[in-house]
This record gives sequence, structure tokens and C-alpha cells, in this order.
Amino acid sequence: MGVTANARSIITLYTHFIRAEGWRETRAFFDSVPVFVRPLVIGLFRRNIRAAPRLQGTLRHSDNEIMAFGFADWAAILGSMSEGPYFIGEYPSSFDATLFGALATTVFTSVPDPRLSAHTAQLHGVRRAYDGKILS
Repeated sequence: MGVTANARSIITLYTHFIRAEGWRETRAFFDSVPVFVRPLVIGLFRRNIRAAPRLQGTLRHSDNEIMAFGFADWAAILGSMSEGPYFIGEYPSSFDATLFGALATTVFTSVPDPRLSAHTAQLHGVRRAYDGKILS
């Protein structure tokens, strides 16, 4: 899962911190930074956050291709889910907690994107399985 986890984290960085739509939502994280240094902190952060997907080669692809990579990763992971209410079966495991932590950035995101919304709708069954179980 190491390669997929890395690809998923690159996609999350891309959708939340690099794309303009995502940045408009996530820049609020910097509201607590003092105003006089905020532009410097934000500039350094964004430069550093762009480095990983640039070096990995992700930013050489179009927006549609990058989003398709992310959706394919989720499809591969969730295609292995059991018929039970949790990933492996009837009882939650540490894998469920880890998966939910990653899934939450997709399912509970406020980043506006119709493709992401459609993909999240496909994940609704998985979200329903985790709601009230891991969140409680």
C-alpha cells in the first residue's frame, strides 16, 4: 500500500493545496499566522508543497489526468473491500481507521469540484459504513 498511499497523498496535496479551487478553501489554515508574516509563510509553504508532486512527476500531467489517477487509486483500494460493514469484515480494525483517515479528505472535503462530488457520491456506501462506527 506504500505506493498507493504516496499517490493518494500527492493527489490530496494537489486537490487541496495546488489547485486554485482547493487553495481557496484550505488557505484558511493560515488565518492564525500574524498578518505581517502571513504572505511569507504562505509563499514558502506553497513552494515547498509543490515540490513533491513536481519531483514525482504528477504536475507534468493535466488536471483531468491527475484527478483520474486519484480516482483509480480509490477504486483499486475500495474494490478490495469485503461485503461486511468494515473493510476486512464484521469488525473494525486498525486498517479501517487508517483507511477512514485517508477517505475523510475525499468524502468530507469542501473543495468544490463536480468530479470530486461525483466520486464522493460513489463512495457514499463506504461513508455510510464508517459513519457512526469509527466516528462514534
